[in-house]
This record gives sequence, C-alpha cells and structure tokens, in this order.
Amino acid sequence: MDALDCILTRRSGGRLTEPAPSGGNLATLLAAAAAAPDHGLLRPWRFIVLRGHALHRLGEVFAKAEEARGAEAGTPVPEDALARTRGKPLRAPLIVALIATATPPRSAPTSASPRTKPSWAGSTWARPNPALPCLHAPSWTSPP
Repeated sequence: MDALDCILTRRSGGRLTEPAPSGGNLATLLAAAAAAPDHGLLRPWRFIVLRGHALHRLGEVFAKAEEARGAEAGTPVPEDALARTRGKPLRAPLIVALIATATPPRSAPTSASPRTKPSWAGSTWARPNPALPCLHAPSWTSPP
C-alpha cells in the first residue's frame, strides 16, 4: 500500500484492539510525527505514551473533570455517565498524548516581525499528521 492509498482509505474506528504499536514500531511512529515541519526548530511539544494502568488513571481524570463541570453548572452528573466517561480511554490499547507549551520557548526569536513569527500552536498541531498514514498500515489495522 503506497502513501497516497493510506491517506485516502484511512477511516477512524470506535474501538481499537491489540496489537498496539510498541518498541521500535512506536519509536518509528513518533519519529514520523516529529518529522512534521517545525519552522524555527522550536519543538514546543512533547509526546506522552499511555497504556495499561495509565489509561485507567486518564479515565479517572476525565470523570473528575466532568463532575467538576456538572458541579459548576449546578447539575450533578449521573454515575452511569461518569462510568462511560471513565471508559473512554479504554477504547484503545494505547494513547499517545500530544502536549504543547503555552508560551514560546526561550529559543524563539524575539526580533521576528508578527508576519514571520513561528506559530507554536501550528507546529504542535502538525505533529501527528505524518504518522497517521503509517498507522493505517495493514499490520496495525484493527478488525471492524
């Protein structure tokens, strides 16, 4: 399957199953994601790989955030809704979180004009794009 076929035929699934990329395959995918254009070499982003117990912890964070939103709005969130929220990260055996810095790094040029200043958000947003076609490779496609 060539790169264009991978891009044109990729579809998102609701649940992903093992095998998730690991070891050298995961390192290759992260290297592909890191290869996206980063004008100015700012690298205002980091990858965090979550699997196993970390996915359960992430589900708890999601549920606490939903509970807080409900409390703020004055409407308690039903336990079944919180249970669904806790389970959301468990729909995949692996999650790669992309974290961006909220402020420009110290290495950012300060003399650049507004038209030429690098976009830290754009640099971060572009990270996963090169890796997505790689994930569509037959060895990582989960059955429907």
